[in-house]
Amino acid sequence: MPVPVELFGGVNKALLHTEDAGHSTHLIIEQHARVHSVFKSVTFTTATTTTLITPPGSSALVIVDFIISAEKVAAGKVTIRLTDGTNNEDIMTAHTVDGPVNLAFSPQGRWAGWKNARVDIISVGTNIDGTVSLGYYFVPASATLEYDEWTSRRGD
Repeated sequence: MPVPVELFGGVNKALLHTEDAGHSTHLIIEQHARVHSVFKSVTFTTATTTTLITPPGSSALVIVDFIISAEKVAAGKVTIRLTDGTNNEDIMTAHTVDGPVNLAFSPQGRWAGWKNARVDIISVGTNIDGTVSLGYYFVPASATLEYDEWTSRRGD
């Protein structure tokens, strides 16, 4: 016989997330990214810089999924960049010179930016044609780092 139990968080004393399955209640245990992430995409047909994601307030973002596709273009490339307008960190650059780019992956680490760092997509090349989609979620301001502290944690 099941015993009715409610579990509360140790810090905030909030009832933990449960799901009523009709005949019983189940505790939901899942990664934050799988429950709370969303995605945003940009399609480009010219050389341009597009801000794809800007964290609200003083928060930061965590990237959980990448999907990049671009057609072969002479001297073409697509760069995904974290930037706050002063500090820039290129996450990746896909070159489209020798062939098209088709890449999809979900990093298993915590690909978090620093406080106020947005994601810019930079496309280079005449007639470049592609799409970048990123899955992400935001980290509250209380859990973000300034750029200097963020980059110092990465080591040398």
